Amino acid sequence: MIHFIWKNWKRKKERLFLLLLGVVVIAAGLSYLVGLSDRNQLTITEELQQSWQSSYHIVVRPAGTRGETEHDDLLDTNFLSGISGGISTAQYEQIKAMTDIEMAAPIAFIGHVYFFLEFDKPNITEPGLYRFTSEHITGDGINQLTDRHTSYQSVNDHPGDSNFMADYYHPLNETPNLIMQSQLLAAIDPVEEAALVGLDQAILDIGNGRYFSDQDQATPIAENSYSYRLPILLSNRSYTDSELVYTYEKLEVEIDDNESPSQIYQRLESLGGQTYLDHLDGEPVEQFRYDDYQLFSYFANSLSRYDLETGEAYPASALLQDDFQLFMKVAPLAYEQKESPFPEQWPNAYRLKTVTIDSTINDQGRFTGYRNEERFDQSLPFINPEWIGFYDPSDLDIAQDPTTELPMETYRPIRAELVFNPVLQPFNPPIPLEPIGEGYSFLTSPPSMLTTLDHAEQILGDQIISAIRIKVEGVEGLTEQSQAKLEQIAEQIEQQTGLITDIMLGSSPQQTLVYLPQSDTDATEGWFQQPWIKLGAAMTIFREATLSYTTILLMTIAVAVLYVWATGLINLQARKKEFAILLAVGWRPRQVGKLLLTESVWLGGLTALISWLILGCVYWSEGVRFSLIRFVLAGIIGWIIYLLGSILPIMIASKISPIQTMQHGEIMTSSKGVLPTIGVITMALNHFFRKWRRYVLSVVTIALPSSLLTIFLYITLRLQGVMYTTSLGQYIAIDVGPVHYTAAIVALVIALLTTVEMIWQNVSERQSELAILKGVGWRTNQVRLLIWLEGFFTGLFASVISVVISFCISSWLEQAWTSDRIVHLFWTGFIPLVVGLIGSVIPAERAVRLTPVHGIYSGYSSRATLEKWLKWFAIIGIFALIITFVCMLFLLFL
Repeated sequence: MIHFIWKNWKRKKERLFLLLLGVVVIAAGLSYLVGLSDRNQLTITEELQQSWQSSYHIVVRPAGTRGETEHDDLLDTNFLSGISGGISTAQYEQIKAMTDIEMAAPIAFIGHVYFFLEFDKPNITEPGLYRFTSEHITGDGINQLTDRHTSYQSVNDHPGDSNFMADYYHPLNETPNLIMQSQLLAAIDPVEEAALVGLDQAILDIGNGRYFSDQDQATPIAENSYSYRLPILLSNRSYTDSELVYTYEKLEVEIDDNESPSQIYQRLESLGGQTYLDHLDGEPVEQFRYDDYQLFSYFANSLSRYDLETGEAYPASALLQDDFQLFMKVAPLAYEQKESPFPEQWPNAYRLKTVTIDSTINDQGRFTGYRNEERFDQSLPFINPEWIGFYDPSDLDIAQDPTTELPMETYRPIRAELVFNPVLQPFNPPIPLEPIGEGYSFLTSPPSMLTTLDHAEQILGDQIISAIRIKVEGVEGLTEQSQAKLEQIAEQIEQQTGLITDIMLGSSPQQTLVYLPQSDTDATEGWFQQPWIKLGAAMTIFREATLSYTTILLMTIAVAVLYVWATGLINLQARKKEFAILLAVGWRPRQVGKLLLTESVWLGGLTALISWLILGCVYWSEGVRFSLIRFVLAGIIGWIIYLLGSILPIMIASKISPIQTMQHGEIMTSSKGVLPTIGVITMALNHFFRKWRRYVLSVVTIALPSSLLTIFLYITLRLQGVMYTTSLGQYIAIDVGPVHYTAAIVALVIALLTTVEMIWQNVSERQSELAILKGVGWRTNQVRLLIWLEGFFTGLFASVISVVISFCISSWLEQAWTSDRIVHLFWTGFIPLVVGLIGSVIPAERAVRLTPVHGIYSGYSSRATLEKWLKWFAIIGIFALIITFVCMLFLLFL
């Protein structure tokens, strides 16, 4: 039977050439698409992970800490730093003991500790009255806040009055120049934090600095103890922009050497007191300026007794006291939903709520801010910070760009950008907002002081943990298996501990608008954008991209099956008499079906072999991770395509009877035309409708890929390559790239081959008709036009179907109808027309070369030299394919 098949192929060389061309196209397309599915998934995963990295997989929070924004599956980037405890040590240990927990790193944002720094005193000896102005200027990168205080100081030879006190006046150098500052204190588990971010590797070589060790064991607080020692790891960075300015001015007010402070004060009161003095002009005599780095260095150097810049010993101390007071806890921000002024760019917008604060920390009294002042119990002991080392946050194993990684408020400040003022006037480019550092502000600085959970627990009890950052064992990248495992672990944690969890691995940033109303603690009012956390968005994109890719792969396979059906039916029509004769001489219908099935198996095997060769080259040359399943699947799909394509021809062949040797033409013939034949156009149209069953396959194979290609072009040209997305994680992301166009073009090439097969068969069947037309005087161009018109009508009907499908798909994806969109879809409707016309070119050239004599005989010529060449070509080609395939397997597996 194989010899019989080969003889038939050899006799019909033109058809064999088209069959082999179809095999190559299908094999190349499948190897590219199926082989690229691993690369496609890897590219998507890498793109998402590069855009939004995750140092941990799950974050665990106390119950009751969900906010208004989480109704939209959004977490603001400040959410962790606003949680003040709520998770107990017992719950933490319970989570650590769970199966598959690779790492559980707790973080406790304890609160703000307050202290006083003493600065340089002026060298003023000339008697007189001086105005002292203290300005603490804090900038947020856009505007500045200035906290100004004025007092008046006298210089004379009087020894002073120990009982004297006044609100705006005192003798110079009787009180130090002080500024009250605060730093945020947080507690960690040293072992887990080192594993999470490499904190132990970020310790600076300054003095005897070190990381937390066993010698830092927590001991219970002694009874009636005034303070408690805390080992402190200190950051070397300050993220605020502040400046302290001290100015001394001499006033034209005479001060007698013998006047006491009380007498001076009484005289000043008689002149009008502070109001009078505020209006006097002064002559500057001395000024002190301290920038943000100097202010932080005074604190860091004094606490460590080492110079942060040089590493040398620092014997002096600017700290007024050794013990710090725990005063204010961290507090969350509160949002309310607000209509976005530009929903296309920012689909979600919120307004930050302000709170009124009655402060006891400073002399501001009643003021507005964004966070409540939650105070510690004043019966708590003071903390005695014991410096053990400096660490550099830039040396940690985290991304330094806050827009590319999950929030790490412990080591990096949160950012925001001003995009509109309160009346929606834009800032182009947006202006970055910097943290102010106050505990009441929108953006706060990261903790500069770290201690251990064990020590913090001695002061504040066991429910001090704000959050637990978890890494799960066996989770590698963004995959369905990883997501399922994380969901299982998260559910287990919630059920066993009563805490709430959020899966961070499948999240991604989404630009969100936040409106900051005017407040006393922040300098800038307006609309700010922040990359908030869109929960589950990256996994959604991953799934949708995979679904999109699978859809175009199935479309390509469907078109390939239709092509094989078409070629099978055409082959059956051309060999109908041959099969009828075989049945007449004793062949059974099963043997005819077996003959067609064997041909399909051989063609499918050749498709599989070529697919494996091409795919092997891709794996080997480009270093893609080898997948045996996908490697085998690429070839099996090629086999399945040809097996499925043989079903319909086998079913039809089983119904052929020997009497059909006397028939000629279509499987079901019809001599009556749809339209009166009055010219070339109507003749071509009538022939198209008489053969509509075979043309349906050609029309569908052209229409399907053309409609998808239309959608891809629309997305690329009108939507800049991405459908429904303005930022990663927002809406459904259909990113159109080369693989989509490759799939559509491969399908169109297959459709083109189908059209060529169809019209070629029509020309073969109509040789006598075409010969008669030429015999009665038809010119060559008229015959060519007749065949071209058949291709044109094939493309025309495919174009109508393609435009309808494209309209339906685009309407589902994008609801808005615009004139540009309609024009674009109609323009792309010319794609099927072009395919149909190109498919008719080769058959038309064959038709014009027919002579009346050739048409009467309706035979095929077969030259011996061509047969010999074809035979050796086939033998050499098969051996070359087998040898190359074996070598490729050797390279891949060994």
